[in-house]
Amino acid sequence: KSPKSRSTSPNMRGVSSPVGRNAGGKAAMLLMGGGSKGSKSPLLGPEKKQTAASRALRAEKLAKLKKSAMRVNVGVRLASMAKGAHEKILSELFRDALMKPSTERTGADLKVMAKLFQLCPQLLGLPRDKLLKFCQIAGCQVFKDGEQIVTEGAESNAYYVIAVGFAKVLVRAGTDTDNLIEVSRIGAGRAFGELGLIYDQPRSASVVADGHLIAARVDRDEYLELLADFHIKKLFQRIQNKLDFIRRFKSWQTYELRPQFALTYLFQHAEAPEGTVLYDAEQQ
Repeated sequence: KSPKSRSTSPNMRGVSSPVGRNAGGKAAMLLMGGGSKGSKSPLLGPEKKQTAASRALRAEKLAKLKKSAMRVNVGVRLASMAKGAHEKILSELFRDALMKPSTERTGADLKVMAKLFQLCPQLLGLPRDKLLKFCQIAGCQVFKDGEQIVTEGAESNAYYVIAVGFAKVLVRAGTDTDNLIEVSRIGAGRAFGELGLIYDQPRSASVVADGHLIAARVDRDEYLELLADFHIKKLFQRIQNKLDFIRRFKSWQTYELRPQFALTYLFQHAEAPEGTVLYDAEQQ
């Protein structure tokens, strides 16, 4: 056949030319789901399409999770920073309000003081009106490191709540007034002095500032009027249980109330295996 007839034959037109062969090969590869590297063809098979869609969906979900995690992380950091700043501001406002003369405290001062004093274990549950009254009448005392706050055996004349700092609770070892034993260390929010006021007894222990200390102080008469009933209901049964236990020992029955109070500071939680003899009435 002549060249003209071969070039114009409809059955051979795409085979004889190089361009036609390349185009036909690419079409066949696309129809079979193949193709060149990196090509994105709409002629993928059903399984290939599903795999690609799953990958895209997973990638989208992963991106969303990363963004959410970043937002949560930033939110936590901001919340932590805000909480720290709030607590710092609140503690500074509390200190400023406490150190003012009681007659100069404003309503805002009392609210700030009440917000922190209500967290103290011995004031927890105190009615709001009495809590605000306590904030209004409480005086402020500052103690240096090692300074005596109360002395064992001295008259009970005030109730204290530690606002800033720490204190050591000390009791005498027997009759030796110079030998003091540290039985506990208390910090901000802890209170002391209520036992002597409730029972009208001398101080059962000494309390010494362990570093710089700021405390709220309420005098005897004000305490008895404002807090005594509340503390008797809240603490009496616990204190009385300890005293009743001490008085079961013959050697303690002749002691006065003050040293018995001192012993209650030494009580700590303890556990023992089943069958352990904890108390024997025949033994002293």
